[in-house]
Amino acid sequence: MQQDVFSRRVYYDGQNIFRDGESGENMYIVQKGKVEIWRERGGSRWVLGTIPVGGIFGEMAIFDGKPRMANATAVAETVVIELPATALREVMRKTDPLLLKLIRILLENTRSLACQVDELTRAAGGDSSNPLPPAPTATT
Repeated sequence: MQQDVFSRRVYYDGQNIFRDGESGENMYIVQKGKVEIWRERGGSRWVLGTIPVGGIFGEMAIFDGKPRMANATAVAETVVIELPATALREVMRKTDPLLLKLIRILLENTRSLACQVDELTRAAGGDSSNPLPPAPTATT
């Protein structure tokens, strides 16, 4: 992957990087600051994780071509390196097909789990009480 395809962007505290349901055009690496990954369900904001410096996020929508399943918001001033989907897909074309299949299975499982959590939330009345323990902080 050529470095000239990367771009750097600055996001300020509370600024959205992407939203649940959007198509995935970029994957991101946090260069400075941190990013909160969250979903809104039952009128509440559920934090799924926090991506620290060096962490990667936004990859799922690129790998499987499905819409984003969460929101990403900058926490404090945050600098990210954007990697376009086209560059990542170019690398993926050269990757072992078995590895790509494994990645797709893991992504399907993750999306399926998210749907199950949504169903549990609706079954519990969709109120603001979170039936899950706090999400661990991502440490990628």
